[in-house]
Amino acid sequence: MRLCRLDLATGYIMTALFGIAMVVIGNSIQVEGSGASLIINLGDMLVGEIGLIGKWLFLIGAWAAIFSSLLGVWQGVP
Repeated sequence: MRLCRLDLATGYIMTALFGIAMVVIGNSIQVEGSGASLIINLGDMLVGEIGLIGKWLFLIGAWAAIFSSLLGVWQGVP
């Protein structure tokens, strides 16, 4: 049970950190586009702020967030 609580707390903390990061990034950078091009354009703009590694970490994190949302929908339908 202790491990389950730790896992749940870690998940909530990571979700909160991602949400806060998105609010900060969204507030400080103006970017145009829609869909996947919006995320790629945002990643390109972040290179100047956090470097190439930061850009790829952002893109991987954005993909993971989108994929996990889709996975939850697929599992919720049945």
